[in-house]
Amino acid sequence: MNDKIKWLLILSTSFFSFIMALTSPTVHLYYIKIVTPQIYTAAQVISTLSAAIITMFLSKQANRDKFKGFFAPILILDSIGFFVLSYLGTMDANIRFIGFAILFSTTLTVWSTIMMGVINNTLSSDELTDFQTLSRSFGLWATVTGGVMAIFLINILPLNLALFLQCASNAILAVCDYKGFKCLS
Repeated sequence: MNDKIKWLLILSTSFFSFIMALTSPTVHLYYIKIVTPQIYTAAQVISTLSAAIITMFLSKQANRDKFKGFFAPILILDSIGFFVLSYLGTMDANIRFIGFAILFSTTLTVWSTIMMGVINNTLSSDELTDFQTLSRSFGLWATVTGGVMAIFLINILPLNLALFLQCASNAILAVCDYKGFKCLS
């Protein structure tokens, strides 16, 4: 993996982590007040069940290979789904919770599994560990930075701006991962 792709993957993931840490308190505090405990719990069950089924399916190389040809549509579906569910969620929190439970457990599970496989096939041994550790470290620092900023912006950051930033950072991550996927495949 060349340095350009390595840093594209690390920085895009870190940017996403930063934005989520910055905006999630605003989003979570708003929605947790208006969603019922039943919908919240149902969303958790749907998400876990769907992810378990899809992950089991993806545990076979042949099944993962089938999805590689659909990587771009999966990223597009995830990005559009993120925007649509964020918008619809402003009108009905139940749609947001159930919709994201389905979206995250399907497209995101496939997306992350394909990217993990491509990276694992490119790097090995200590080089893979170095990349994973560096990426995790940058992501953690980005999360800490976003979290600290959120402390000061929690009462200032409007919900719609927080939702837009989340959607935009997800789309940016998708574009960067697609670029990485194409270069590493």
